[in-house]
Amino acid sequence: HVETSSVDILESARGPVKTYRAGNWISVEPSESPREVVHPSGSTITAYPLDSLEAVTLPRYLPGVNNISVLMALVPPPLNELLLLQGKRLARGETDPAGAVVAFYEAALAGKEHLLSSPPGYPGGWWIWVAVSGRKNGRQARYLCWPTMALDWTSVPLAITALRILRGEVAKHGVLPSEACFELGSFLAEASEYVGEEQRGVPLLNERFVWLE
Repeated sequence: HVETSSVDILESARGPVKTYRAGNWISVEPSESPREVVHPSGSTITAYPLDSLEAVTLPRYLPGVNNISVLMALVPPPLNELLLLQGKRLARGETDPAGAVVAFYEAALAGKEHLLSSPPGYPGGWWIWVAVSGRKNGRQARYLCWPTMALDWTSVPLAITALRILRGEVAKHGVLPSEACFELGSFLAEASEYVGEEQRGVPLLNERFVWLE
């Protein structure tokens, strides 16, 4: 069995993927477009472009945004090289997506002494975060936010959206991204009702703001 999410990641590694730069959508090759990004832990890691709808939808509803990149990095870091290798095999037509996924996992297990080891102090685990850089009050700044807890981030937003439609709170119609329909603060407030008792009252997002100059 090959999970759909694994297939999607390998498909992105094949490239090209869509990203938004200087006010325009462009296509880039993941293997040729690594980015150094700041992890919430404070570490700097290398990430690669991921094919994601956010790079297409967000610029339509966030006025003034000039650049949007959706990036991904596997942990431990050597797995990224293996991912890009399988992506290139896909691009050359040497295998299909399911075959590339199987080959990726088999190679990772066969070379686990090298491929499954991280450098000392390298951040581990599953992380998802947003980093925004720009000017505020005339000064360069960076804002980061990331979840404080693990939620079922697929079913919870779906349930909230369905309930808001049933309550008549969604005026727009059609196939729309969440940023076109909802205000983030109220949406997260409603999502906080779906956490366990021990997590009630805890904000759903960690936030960090720093001045860069």
